[in-house]
Amino acid sequence: MTRKRVLSIFALIFNLAIVGLGAYAFALAMFPITEGKDFAYLHSFTHISNYLMMLIALMCIPVNIKTIAKPESETPIFFRVMKLLATTCVGITLIVVLTWLGPRMGYAELFKGMDLIIYHAIIPGLAIISYIFFENTTRTKYKHTWWILIPLVAYGAVYYLCNY
Repeated sequence: MTRKRVLSIFALIFNLAIVGLGAYAFALAMFPITEGKDFAYLHSFTHISNYLMMLIALMCIPVNIKTIAKPESETPIFFRVMKLLATTCVGITLIVVLTWLGPRMGYAELFKGMDLIIYHAIIPGLAIISYIFFENTTRTKYKHTWWILIPLVAYGAVYYLCNY
């Protein structure tokens, strides 16, 4: 088995895990047994970035399967850039949770409930590991890295304007 095929198998496993865990956390967040949780979860960057990551991971699954079947095939640049974009967004979530929100609000508050553990730590961790070790087999050109700023700047602007 070629190295690229093995990497694609691991990438597929990680993408399936991201989609599955994300769907489970979405169900926990949106359809809770306890009162007090509703669609207000859609306003936070944590949730939006995780939904974006789930969507991109879902889109990458057929590409992973194709690469497993034909290891000589190359992942299209669109999928590489979108995976970088989504991974960066959930990576920002992880960094903000660990360095700013955790010390200010308390880590216990940020990790209460399985949905928050999945959104704040598990999906970002899986995405970062998957991108760095299994999916980044071809160098992404510097000019494509600018795309990652679009969701970060857009959300920052909306958040600033709505909460200032």
